[in-house]
Amino acid sequence: MASVIYRNEKITLNCSVPWNSLGLEYIWYKDATLFNSTQIYTIDSADPSHNGEYKCQVKRGNDTSELSDPRTLSVVGKDVK
Repeated sequence: MASVIYRNEKITLNCSVPWNSLGLEYIWYKDATLFNSTQIYTIDSADPSHNGEYKCQVKRGNDTSELSDPRTLSVVGKDVK
């Protein structure tokens, strides 16, 4: 899914699962590179450096989920005030 985001807009991405999330580790990828390990990833002020494809994955012990469907962000336009 692609999302057009305006410059300086606040964005929140949530990695959630339909089962008990107790003890889960969260893994975020941007353009296939690991960059974050929290359930919720927040961009306080979007800029073009945030353009890319985001996916998350969860891990519990030795078990790792499939990667999520991608979320593509494209930062465009004028600043949000």
